[in-house]
Amino acid sequence: MPIQEKIVMYDSPEAASYQTGLSGWVNRDGFFWKEDEHMARWSGCTHLICEKCGAVYPRNGWCHPCREKRMAEQFAAYPVEKWDGETPCCVFDSDIYFFDEDSLLDYVAEHEPDTELRICKCKPMHLSFVNEDNWADDLPEDGELPDEVAAAVEALNKAISEAGPVSWWEDKIAIDVEDLRSQL
Repeated sequence: MPIQEKIVMYDSPEAASYQTGLSGWVNRDGFFWKEDEHMARWSGCTHLICEKCGAVYPRNGWCHPCREKRMAEQFAAYPVEKWDGETPCCVFDSDIYFFDEDSLLDYVAEHEPDTELRICKCKPMHLSFVNEDNWADDLPEDGELPDEVAAAVEALNKAISEAGPVSWWEDKIAIDVEDLRSQL
């Protein structure tokens, strides 16, 4: 016979009680943090001061000036190549992608020559191959896939290898923007 959990009703003195004589840190929402001042202050604040640059930023975010500096340093470290005219490109650290020459050159033309454009080459992403490990938990130890399934997996993997890229992602290679501007 299962042990039944004790029932405690909302208005019962067991559900909650008023306490006196407590001391400790309470955040602005009334949560009691005992002696943990840091957590009481952290959970009760909405903004923080960046320890590196002194900027104010939202607690659930990041310091924009420091992030921008870090991203500029990261982009500056990328090797620079001339665009081959075919490989998709993107704006660094964004969701703006270019899959043809006209859209890329239009984007470059829309920005003044003194505007710093961060254009990156993209790298292709392919589907992953399927193998017996996908069903390792289903097969008995030292078990093998049925012949029909093994043949289908082989055919699927062949189709995957012939499919080409299914998407493109930012690569760590900068595109020579001055070369693009010279094509305008």
